[in-house]
Amino acid sequence: MLGGLATHGHGKEAIDLFNEMDKSGDAKPDHVAFIAFLSACSHSALDLSTLGLGGFISPSIANLSFIQSIELSINGFSGEVPPEFGFLHRLQYLNLSFNALHGVVPVNLANCSKLIVLSLFSNQLTGSIPVELGQTLPKLEKLVLGNNSFTGVIPSSIGNLSSLTLLSLTLNNLQGIIPEELGRLSKLITFLVAGNSLNGSIPSVLFNISSLILFSVTSNELDGSLPPSLGTKLPKLTKLFLGGNKLSGTIPASLSNASMLQMIGLSENKFSGTVPPVFGGMNALVLLNLERNQFQASDAKDLSYIDSLVNCSNLQAFSIASNDLGGVLPQSLTNFSKELRSNNNNSMESSTMSSTGIKGTIGYIPPEYGLGSEVSTMGDVYSYGILVLELFTGKRPVDERFKDGMTMRKFVEICASPVRIMEVIDPSMFSQLEDDGIEHGDISVDERKKIECLVSVVALGLACSVESPNERLGMSDVAAQMHAIRKRC
Repeated sequence: MLGGLATHGHGKEAIDLFNEMDKSGDAKPDHVAFIAFLSACSHSALDLSTLGLGGFISPSIANLSFIQSIELSINGFSGEVPPEFGFLHRLQYLNLSFNALHGVVPVNLANCSKLIVLSLFSNQLTGSIPVELGQTLPKLEKLVLGNNSFTGVIPSSIGNLSSLTLLSLTLNNLQGIIPEELGRLSKLITFLVAGNSLNGSIPSVLFNISSLILFSVTSNELDGSLPPSLGTKLPKLTKLFLGGNKLSGTIPASLSNASMLQMIGLSENKFSGTVPPVFGGMNALVLLNLERNQFQASDAKDLSYIDSLVNCSNLQAFSIASNDLGGVLPQSLTNFSKELRSNNNNSMESSTMSSTGIKGTIGYIPPEYGLGSEVSTMGDVYSYGILVLELFTGKRPVDERFKDGMTMRKFVEICASPVRIMEVIDPSMFSQLEDDGIEHGDISVDERKKIECLVSVVALGLACSVESPNERLGMSDVAAQMHAIRKRC
């Protein structure tokens, strides 16, 4: 019941008391009385996550003077974050994620100078991010404030958090610039500020943080160009998401120096010029999304980047859709698998192209990253699963229709059967399959085989994108299943 609760003194009696209250038939355990009882104990950790608790968080929590870790995530707590948390001077870990807390972040939290993790992800918090959080928390490694309604600017004081490895501010209402001071975060691994209203340019100093693995500024109002040295100091970077902004200029050839990159999302910007052929040297590349920009091409030389992409043996999705491209497609395109032949809304001469496009990048980020989990292969599996679903449905994870608990994955899961699969598949991929024929079972053996293949691919995408990392397929299993599907289909 209380996993992670380390206790001394009356700890066993406290656990027994809580369990008895839980069995009493009440709709909710009396967690206020429980916490009051615990104040007589010298315990170090409290875990009440995923217990369906509601109501407010009692101010009496301040009496837990010996507490080092508080885990109250995934419940139904409402009300404000008690400022009394600021009296817990031994506190190192505080996770209040996935509740319904509202109001502002109490400035008193800055008094918890030993904090290592502070996660308030997915609540209803408002107001500005306290400047004080960046002034008195020298040991803070993870600051997770995403999916709330914070306003104002990103405090430049966050640049003082020299131990910070993860900064998650996604899906808020933040405005203003990205502070240059964040370039001082020399240990930063994950930088997530997507889904705000940030403007100005991306500080070039951020691209000098050699520890970065995941960088996402998708869906803001950022402008300016990318630094010419981009990629030269990012040896560990695997995911770069810059889509949905107002960035302009050309793609620096130096980006190829970031040889570990697996996903590059530059869509829906104002990038221009020709696409550099340097991507061909990026052997780890899985996704390259350049659509909805202002790239130009008129002859074979301008399209040489397509020849180079043949060398990217891991590439699963490539889109250059909705740019100003023309001329004749290179013969090398025939070496791509069908799902990579993506080029709709251009003027290039070919009849072999699919019109599938890859749109958006926020949806590729696994939910556990927003909660402070380390970047991992299980996260890559999730991203791949969402990518597969988007490829074959033509729908975006952040589409307006996906709200009120409905996600792209749930939408696809409902129709993941031979009878209904065509309800979610992008019609441009298999337009020859008539809906009437499918509905009445009047389809050929070949068409039936195609439907079975579609169901298999969609099922693989669903298996990869389950919310819990522990329930996802391993990367080797994903590769084996995809290979089997391709061989069969």
